[in-house]
Amino acid sequence: MANEIEVKFLMLMKENFVIPVTTDLVDIEQYYLSISKEREERMRRVTNPLTGETLFFKTVKEGQGLVRTEIETPVGRQEYELLRNMRVGNILTKIRRKYPLDSMMTLEFDTYFPVAEDDPSLYIAEIELRYEAHRQRAAEEIDKFCQEHRWDYVDVTENASYKAKNIALKGFPKL
Repeated sequence: MANEIEVKFLMLMKENFVIPVTTDLVDIEQYYLSISKEREERMRRVTNPLTGETLFFKTVKEGQGLVRTEIETPVGRQEYELLRNMRVGNILTKIRRKYPLDSMMTLEFDTYFPVAEDDPSLYIAEIELRYEAHRQRAAEEIDKFCQEHRWDYVDVTENASYKAKNIALKGFPKL
């Protein structure tokens, strides 16, 4: 059992924005088996588009906000496919790109594909922290990233509408 300390940002495109090129990317499909305010149980398929390697995981998260408990275990393709029919909410698909910010932080930049027909893509960036005290440093790093690549951002760490579990249940939040 491990604590996950994570800050989350809604990324907003500016004119001439850039999604930087990286070879550290994966395609993710995920669905939820159970969702409550304090707990979620998620299944995830992660595919490296460069190698074709696919891995499957079951994750349980407990808690809310900045610090939560997370347990992730590998599962097989068969279990992933069998449980798919027991899901609650929508299946989410996204591309995750990773960018190292410094020796202790990596920015995970997710492009969510539309849940509903009229939804645009949704861009969410996450930075996992080793310590809560690094939150200010994460804000400085996302600010540098956004200035360099012409994005705006809003810290949505405490906004439940931007949690993937709620997007699966309710769709993309309206801006």
